[in-house]
This record gives sequence, structure tokens and C-alpha cells, in this order.
Amino acid sequence: AARQAIAPELMKRVDRIIIPLAQSMDCIESVLVIRDKDELRKIIKTASVLPKHFDPVNYYPEPLDYKYVFKTFQFKRNIVIPDIVLEIDINDYSQLFELSYKQKYITITLRDYGFDPVTNTKQTDIDIAYEFAKKLSAKLLIIPDNIDIISQYNIPNSAIVIVKARKNIYYRCLVYRESLVNIFLVGGPCNLPLFINGSRSIVI
Repeated sequence: AARQAIAPELMKRVDRIIIPLAQSMDCIESVLVIRDKDELRKIIKTASVLPKHFDPVNYYPEPLDYKYVFKTFQFKRNIVIPDIVLEIDINDYSQLFELSYKQKYITITLRDYGFDPVTNTKQTDIDIAYEFAKKLSAKLLIIPDNIDIISQYNIPNSAIVIVKARKNIYYRCLVYRESLVNIFLVGGPCNLPLFINGSRSIVI
């Protein structure tokens, strides 16, 4: 029952996050969505496939060494990092510019991951981010994960929960780019600013 409930949510993430991001990367020429496993197996037999050990049914990626990745991107200048080319709605940009013009901000992206609750956001993470924002004389913007359980957190009155950044990946990228710094727990979203020119991140 749990797996049946999770499947539709995962498919929404494919349509709302994975495909738009793939289409936005300046190193990707085209995106093809294949939903038939047999057809996919035929294609990967004759294609050059990344990641190396890819299976259309069972996907077990190697754990990512975040410290190594971030250091490599920071110090090895000969590495060309792909950029996400944003499709920005002018109204979205105007609203965010008005907010950031009045007061600079930082973000924290919440994590409410059902498969591995140990790595989820804790109240202390939000509290630390809030105190950090005050030291920078900045506003705290919170990007939620599971919107249905946002009420379980004690959100400071002055903080802003950006629900739109949860639903619209282009807007999220824009929020990350314009932020003083973006705070993440280890997980998928913390990789996104690596490909957004000008963004800055802290992974806790």
C-alpha cells in the first residue's frame, strides 16, 4: 500500500523536476521519455550509458562523496560545470527582486524523506538557520518538502515559506541564485545549486 501511494508522487517528480532540469542543462541536447522497459533495454544495449551500472528496473547509484565533489568543483579550475539555463517568468523575477531589494535573504530547504527519516530536517536545523539569518541581517526563506506536514515545524513569524519554489523548479532555481546562501541537509536538492551560476550553499 505504501509503495502504491509513493509511485504517483515519484512520477510527479519526474514531470515537475527531472524533465525540466534535463531540458534546462546546457550540456543536454534532447530528452526522450521511455516508459516501456523492454524498449529501454534495447536502447541501452547499443548506447553509451551513464551512470555506468544502469538497470531500468533496479537502480542502485553509488553513494556520492559530497565533500570530494564540492572540493573538486571549487579548486580544479579546468573542470567545466554544466549550467542550468533558467526559463524565468518575468512576474516571478519581479516579485523575488522586490523581496530581495527590500531585504536580503537566505534559504533553508526542508527534507521530509519517507525512506530515510534519520536524514530529515529537525527543528534545530530551522532554529540554526534562523539565527544565522539574523546575524546576516537577512530574512529566512523556507522551501518545504512535504507541504502537508509543514505545520509540525515551529516556523518563526518573520520567516517566509515559499510553497511556489516547491512546485516550480525554475522558480526554485531563481530563489537559490538570488539568495545570500542556501542551507541544505544532505540529499538531492543540495546538488542543484552546483549547476546554478552565482549560487552559494552550505550542506549541514
